[in-house]
Amino acid sequence: MPPTASLSTRVENRLNKYTNEIWFRTLILVFSFILLLLIFSPNPVRLKEELKLKTVANEPAPQSTGGLPSPELLNVQKLIETQHEKANNEIKMLQEQIDTWYHYKFILIGGIVALFLGHFGILGKQSALAPKTSERLLVATLMSNRTSALLALVCVVAFVIDMHIRAHLTGMQGLGHWIYNYVEPSYFKTMGAQSGSIPPEGLIKTQFIPWETFLHTSVREVQQTNPLYRAAYSLQLHFMTIAMYMLYLVVFQNVCLLSKKGKQQQVALLGFVMVHIAVLAFIITAHTVPNSFDVRCFPIASTRCWVTGSQGSSYYLIAWLLLVLSSLPYLYLLFPSFRSRTKSKNLSI
Repeated sequence: MPPTASLSTRVENRLNKYTNEIWFRTLILVFSFILLLLIFSPNPVRLKEELKLKTVANEPAPQSTGGLPSPELLNVQKLIETQHEKANNEIKMLQEQIDTWYHYKFILIGGIVALFLGHFGILGKQSALAPKTSERLLVATLMSNRTSALLALVCVVAFVIDMHIRAHLTGMQGLGHWIYNYVEPSYFKTMGAQSGSIPPEGLIKTQFIPWETFLHTSVREVQQTNPLYRAAYSLQLHFMTIAMYMLYLVVFQNVCLLSKKGKQQQVALLGFVMVHIAVLAFIITAHTVPNSFDVRCFPIASTRCWVTGSQGSSYYLIAWLLLVLSSLPYLYLLFPSFRSRTKSKNLSI
């Protein structure tokens, strides 16, 4: 037997042995869960240094006759207050839209659950044989190519919803940094405030810390920089999407293990491709920041590693590639015709 034929046979035997093992499938699911946590984790963002105003006047504002501020300064102060209120209203609107998209996801998942319950006959009148029938239907459903295709569509829609959520979060983050770097220091300009920096003596004197300054203070590891907090926040925000992807992966593995020739292969492969294109689109959308900001390379990366624009998504492409490669053993099993052609080719050599 040629060496290539022997190698191909050994690889196929190993795949047939391990892909059916519970521990192997659990390992892939756990690995995929960790990768999804990384993909969904948002990274700290900061305003570029060249956009920070470093030369805020330390002197009191010029006074006109009568001890009142000049008309120019009054106009600027009025503009600041108007723009500040506008930014706060926009943040509130974006937060409401995030809640709306989140509710849409629950409606989607709730509809799927109701569909499954109706399919198993749980919502209808129960008979003595209903439990056994439901068990058989459940097993058949979890191994069905139709279920795999349905869950693939659910995952795609869920990732699209998450794209909108993260786009709104990026907008809120930009507005928060604008307030932190430009608006709040303007109220403390006579105390030596600069972009993103209000002197502690000014805060002590007024006995007040503005909200964005409080969130971004550097005296402790705050929610903007704490990786555990950001991972936990991301988990509760995207948990339903992760759960749907994990369920899809289980059904997809079952379909690959029971795959036959014909359209079943094409539908399963198309669903897999659609889901992971949606994951890729989410990575690009969620981790690309405006060019006015720098984003940390990775949640657990060094604080010196900062990139900008679309470069923020480059490190997450590795996680996406690993996510696809983790399902490679089952993709190989999806094509028995390919394996048979490989065998016949090796035997003819």
